[in-house]
Amino acid sequence: MAQPRFHVEQLAVTGSKQVLPRAAAHHARDVLRLTEGAEVILFDGAGHVATGHLHELNRHDVVVQINTCMHQPPDGRIALTLAVAWPKGDRQEFLVEKCTELGVAAIWPMVCRRSVVLPAERQMEKWRNWAIRAAEQAQRAWLPEITPPQTFDNVISRRAEFSYALLADPHATRIMDDVPIEAAQNILALVGPEGGFTEEELAAGEAAGLEQVRLRTPLLRVETAACAIAARWLV
Repeated sequence: MAQPRFHVEQLAVTGSKQVLPRAAAHHARDVLRLTEGAEVILFDGAGHVATGHLHELNRHDVVVQINTCMHQPPDGRIALTLAVAWPKGDRQEFLVEKCTELGVAAIWPMVCRRSVVLPAERQMEKWRNWAIRAAEQAQRAWLPEITPPQTFDNVISRRAEFSYALLADPHATRIMDDVPIEAAQNILALVGPEGGFTEEELAAGEAAGLEQVRLRTPLLRVETAACAIAARWLV
């Protein structure tokens, strides 16, 4: 069984003690019911990982004795950024959770012409908490960067930051499986809303240098398409 894993904003050094954040302390003490001496893993979401054991538990604090610290490189050879037209309701949590588990480098909530949900910056803490829980479960050292919401136009204006960029369109001629990725180090992939990208957006994306590709499957929900793209490049 994997050792319990907890996220902290900043790791203490080897040989020192670290007080767990309130949510992590509650999970360790009241949910997992760990006891003193239990071995745990701490991570900061930026590749720093520490092993340790529970030194003290009380009703207020859970304290970990840090035994070793290390830095792990990013999980995959490709850094994938997903710019996604935000889905409805609890499908948002599914998207963040599964893309974190798959090792996506960044998630950009995106506002398109046909967007049915307008993501708000005030929700970013909630999105980050979903990612933290997913990373703990999947034993990942890195959290995806989740940015404030961006417009479609702003997203495509950042094409030059990536070695390859695609726009998922079910009517595209080229199939995503046929796209070679050997030379791609960082990829930008855009997933549109339920109604798809407009003709104007498709034209703007093409002009900006994004290739239009499609999955082999028929129409997918937004969060399913995002996960399928992540699995194509990362698994």
